[in-house]
Amino acid sequence: MRAEAVVLALMVSAFAAGDKLLPWQKWVEVKEKAEAKNLEELFDLPWASVGGPEGVLSVWDPRRASLPHTFPPPFAGRYFQFHVQVDWDINGRSWPSFETQPRPNLDWTGYTALRYWISCDTRRTKPLVFRFILWTNGQGRINEVIPGIKRGEWLQVEHPIAGVPHLDKVERIHFYLDESDYDDGDELDFFIGGFELVRYPLELSRLAAGQAAAGLWVGERADTSDSVVILDQGHPTLPVLLVVETGEGVELQADDELALEFYEVFTGESKRRSVPLGQAVGPARTARLSTHADVSDLAPGYYLVVADVRRNGESLLGGRVGCDDLYVRRPGESMTYTILSIRTGMVEWLRDR
Repeated sequence: MRAEAVVLALMVSAFAAGDKLLPWQKWVEVKEKAEAKNLEELFDLPWASVGGPEGVLSVWDPRRASLPHTFPPPFAGRYFQFHVQVDWDINGRSWPSFETQPRPNLDWTGYTALRYWISCDTRRTKPLVFRFILWTNGQGRINEVIPGIKRGEWLQVEHPIAGVPHLDKVERIHFYLDESDYDDGDELDFFIGGFELVRYPLELSRLAAGQAAAGLWVGERADTSDSVVILDQGHPTLPVLLVVETGEGVELQADDELALEFYEVFTGESKRRSVPLGQAVGPARTARLSTHADVSDLAPGYYLVVADVRRNGESLLGGRVGCDDLYVRRPGESMTYTILSIRTGMVEWLRDR
């Protein structure tokens, strides 16, 4: 390894808000900062029992009537009581259910989740299986079992809806059970209320304490594009952008090793460059480091370029290394050959690395 093989022009700056996500980053919901909209008005919609006489729906208002059970709800306002007497002789093993089909449709645009509370009063000791369905704009979007229902306990349920299409046209809200999940003669009272629409603010994920990571982009495009970088053989230098993030308790030192490996996927040969990092990066920081690498001796081929930060020969990134690709063209090479080589190289990269 030759220190002079990489000419450093390191620049560190804060990672600007709004820049593209780094490979290890994602937007995370901050549930502690949730904004909730009460949906008490749902009880004013026309709800009905459907699916057979085994299920009977009623609405309880604790302000006007005594509780139909001994475990008070953890919310204020009305709630449903759905009484089910499982009877396989009436309609076979059918689907007692209740629903509303609001007209005009409801508009839940901009919300992250639908949230409510559910409980069950029953002598049954086996699992309690109950399901939720949501339709928007003529199609079923959610049809899922409500997990974790226990008799005599209130459970808060949350259905993510941020990815549901046409939330401005919520046209059906449906709850049901399948009698095949129950024994003939089971008697159950499901209680459901405390409906809310929830909006969770999004924040950029951060690395855990003790972790560090790097993203790598080569060429003049830096991180503004994902286009493959193509160089002619003998081109002297290659711009390199390294974006690093450190978690709490991790500090990159100026004399840590910045190691670059150019792995040619067709031959399996590698060339390495190594220099001091040149700039300290403190704990819980994100920084951009710009440099140029000497690539004048790279043979024609398709390269996977990997960037690591090491100390005493050991990686500080825990496998979260930066990588990008690069193609070096031989003199007189046709663009057709270049494109086919790049496509083949991508397949080899995925299979081999």
